[in-house]
Amino acid sequence: MDPEPVRTADMDPELEAFIPLFPRADLTDPVTERKNLAALAAALPAPDTADMEIEDRTVPADPDVAVRIYRPHLAQGAIVWLHGGGFVMGDLDTEHPWAARLAGACGAVVVSVGYRRAPEQRFPAAFDDAYA
Repeated sequence: MDPEPVRTADMDPELEAFIPLFPRADLTDPVTERKNLAALAAALPAPDTADMEIEDRTVPADPDVAVRIYRPHLAQGAIVWLHGGGFVMGDLDTEHPWAARLAGACGAVVVSVGYRRAPEQRFPAAFDDAYA
């Protein structure tokens, strides 16, 4: 039997057009899917970071939270970047191309949060890390 199609009736039509561009992910095997996402991110062209400072820091919390801060020269404003991946995939390295491009394009400081992921860390671990 074919899987039930994704219901998209309530989705913005402009965003719906991007669904076919996303690779399918089998979240029942998070280790493999994390490797697949890392390979996909590594295959992207490197972002231009010449006009920004990039700093890895740790936010004191319980446990501490890793963040990567992108500071364009003459930055105005800030964005907290909470990567996608269904709370299972993604990390500071897979999000680097996107966070750097976002900072460069909008001229704001971008703080990318390396929150804990499921299934190893249960809810609300990711939210606690993002809040910290």
